Amino acid sequence: MLAVNNYSSMHLSYTQETLEQNVSIITILRRIVETKSTGYLRINWQGIRWAVYLSQGNIIYCTNSLKPEEKIERHLRYFSKHNTDVTSANIAKARLLLLKNIKQDSYNPEYQVLYWLYQQKILPPTQSYSLIFRLVQESLESLLLVTRNDYTWQYEESQAVEPILIRFFLSNLLGKTEERLKSWRELTPEIESTYQSPYISREEHPNPKLLEETRRKYGKILVGCNFRQLGARLAQDELVVAQKIHPLILQGLVKLNAPESPFNQLPSLLIPVASADNEKLILCVDDSLTVIKVINHYLSSLKLKIHAVTESPKALMEIIRLKPNLILLDIGMPDLDGYRLCSLIRNHSALSEIPIIMVTGKNGLIDRAKAKISGATDYLTKPFSQDKLNEIVVKYLKQ
Repeated sequence: MLAVNNYSSMHLSYTQETLEQNVSIITILRRIVETKSTGYLRINWQGIRWAVYLSQGNIIYCTNSLKPEEKIERHLRYFSKHNTDVTSANIAKARLLLLKNIKQDSYNPEYQVLYWLYQQKILPPTQSYSLIFRLVQESLESLLLVTRNDYTWQYEESQAVEPILIRFFLSNLLGKTEERLKSWRELTPEIESTYQSPYISREEHPNPKLLEETRRKYGKILVGCNFRQLGARLAQDELVVAQKIHPLILQGLVKLNAPESPFNQLPSLLIPVASADNEKLILCVDDSLTVIKVINHYLSSLKLKIHAVTESPKALMEIIRLKPNLILLDIGMPDLDGYRLCSLIRNHSALSEIPIIMVTGKNGLIDRAKAKISGATDYLTKPFSQDKLNEIVVKYLKQ
């Protein structure tokens, strides 16, 4: 096997093969299995990059471009529960090595760190294999959620990554990943992302005793970690953790925060809703059902599709999923106000061009300035007439 410092010499003169774009990711991967090809597949979707490294049709590694240092550190914390060599100092060393490799543009920088952990005997072989499997599985799960044909991909033949610690049969791994995604989707629409953070409800509950019992049982666990972080913290599969928490969400005992950046950019667990080609979609974010009914009534003559969201923490995931043509956003939303939500939308590369109309009862210059700073396209003051609403909606749908 090659020593870890030999990785830098492994860049080869690739034969580039650009294939047709309009095929599913599953089809691409299965084609590689059939040809028993060696190389790596690069996929780009809305600013996120995935890389799948293969050897003779088997998978060696899979990763994406979102905070790889967080991912490595989190999974090592999982193993620290059972391995005294996985200390905070060694985790910090692994993190620094990864950041150094990324800065030097090393070939497959994460895999170098995994081999270093193996070579230094910080992880025994069985735990090294398990760590690689967990990392591959997480990245593959997010990759298979990319269902829209707005991604690009390129396959490059190359010599296999060496040294290879373990190979996985890609066909088996795909089957298992699809089964896991099916289990995750059974928890929708309440859970929309594996990176959402559950927390105990701060609202009044019909059964205060049950809420207090939940607070006593889970108060020290649900402290801002997302499902994947909870899995690492508890040394459990994050899917199992989510399945245990899901009934509490249904009972209104536990709420969910939206994924933090950059994980809010990943595709949702929710299956995208397809609309008619010429049908324009308006997404209305407002906690008032009365206002939503008024908007629906006022816009009925325009033959638009209206989708309402009454909880602001869920709004961003719905916007990512639906890609509306225009957003009507109430400033005074609880939990996450309209200004903050507008900024989050604008910071997402795939949503930056969607017109956002701030809807509010405030009409001061300061309020308008805050809306503009947060990224709002225009401003609509309550109460508004049907003509005024129609005028502003038509104006921005035409652009």
